Amino acid sequence: MSDKKDEVIVVGHRNPDTDAITAAMVYADFLRRMGVNAKAYRLGELNNETKFVLKTVDMEAPDMIPDNVPEGTQVALVDHNESQQSMENLKKMRVTRVVDHHKIGDLTTSEPVYLRFEPVGCTATILTKLFRENNLDMDQKTATLLLSAILSDT
Repeated sequence: MSDKKDEVIVVGHRNPDTDAITAAMVYADFLRRMGVNAKAYRLGELNNETKFVLKTVDMEAPDMIPDNVPEGTQVALVDHNESQQSMENLKKMRVTRVVDHHKIGDLTTSEPVYLRFEPVGCTATILTKLFRENNLDMDQKTATLLLSAILSDT
């Protein structure tokens, strides 16, 4: 993990499916393209479908989140927003962003955050919209990741 205090870590939920993993990867990429220092991590082991998708696009899975994430680290949650689905020490982190398609859960924060919730089939759909809204081009690998998640979750 980077020592930079301004890094935003992007994570999906503890039982990651294709949407959770690809959403973390793509949202971290989106944030970097918007000038934010961001890195995707995962909270659990990959399922076979997600392994297949990543192998197909010749991309590595995000690293498993380290045990020593410093208190106060900025966190972006994707494909979940309930504490029991997230990092063990989420309450000690600074959740600054949430992009999700599930019902709003028990998340509370000490400061205003960026929230993007939509009643769609998966988080990848919301991320596709974010790319379009910001006039960002998408390479074939990113498009394949998003399409795979959309097909899987819907």
